[in-house]
Amino acid sequence: MTEDTEFELKNREKDKELKRKQKRISFWVKDITVFIVALVIILIIDFYSFTIFQKGSASEGEMRFAIAALSSTVIGLLSYMVGRASK
Repeated sequence: MTEDTEFELKNREKDKELKRKQKRISFWVKDITVFIVALVIILIIDFYSFTIFQKGSASEGEMRFAIAALSSTVIGLLSYMVGRASK
């Protein structure tokens, strides 16, 4: 009876450890990967906006896009910093 109990306890501990590892992997795959991909997309859009500003022959629509993209990025970063500072 005690051997069965010890075996059950070891199996439960292994199951808990396996679930923790699965949660950790799921966190990295879902949250971190999505965050990095979103950040790269934002940086690409901002780089494109900067190239529009440097271009001498940009149309009014392109300039409006560049201003909107860059201002939304700046506002997003400022709101993130204010939110982090208030914690």
